[in-house]
Order: sequence, then structure tokens, then C-alpha cells
Amino acid sequence: MLFKFSVLGSFPAQDWYHDLGLLLERIFVEVLVLLALSALSALLWLVWQLVRAKRFTRFKRTLDQDIKPKVVSHILDELEQTRSDLFPNNQVHQDATVYYWGSVPVSCCLYL
Repeated sequence: MLFKFSVLGSFPAQDWYHDLGLLLERIFVEVLVLLALSALSALLWLVWQLVRAKRFTRFKRTLDQDIKPKVVSHILDELEQTRSDLFPNNQVHQDATVYYWGSVPVSCCLYL
């Protein structure tokens, strides 16, 4: 206790000093609770971003391993079927088309 009596002298300083201490303690506890909730929500958000990143990586792997070979075979079949004098679709054309559609994994979805 800092002062025994208040400046006014009519009541002890301990009452307002004690009330102020309780108020500050309550504010401090509420700020700590808000900080803890903020930290928890940030942690949950980071976990959610990790889940999203893993899903996207799995999606890209699926595109590269499963869908890309199907797209390439479909492209080669279509080039075989549309071969003519105007569009010879020889091996060079096929290689260039496969290179174009296979260079970026996500571009495979555009063809389907």
C-alpha cells in the first residue's frame, strides 16, 4: 500500500487503490484472453492453409500423373483422325502439340 490515507483525508486511500488494482487486473486478464484467442485463431488459420496447400499439391500431382497421359492420348488420337492434305499432322505436329499442352500441368484441364 502506497498511501495510508487519501489526499482528502476523509476516507482511506486503500479503497480506491484496491478498486483500481482490481480493475487493472480484470483488464489485464481480458487482454490476455483476447491475445490467447487471437493466437488460437491465427494457429487454426495456418492449419487450414496447410490443409489447402496439401489438397492443391495432391490436385497438381493428379493432373500430372493421371490426367496428363489421358489428354496426350486423346490429342494424338484426334490428330490422327483429322489428318488431311491441308493439315498433315505428322510427327512434328504431334510432338509440338503434346509439348504445348503438356508444358503446364493446369493447362491440361483446358483441353478437357
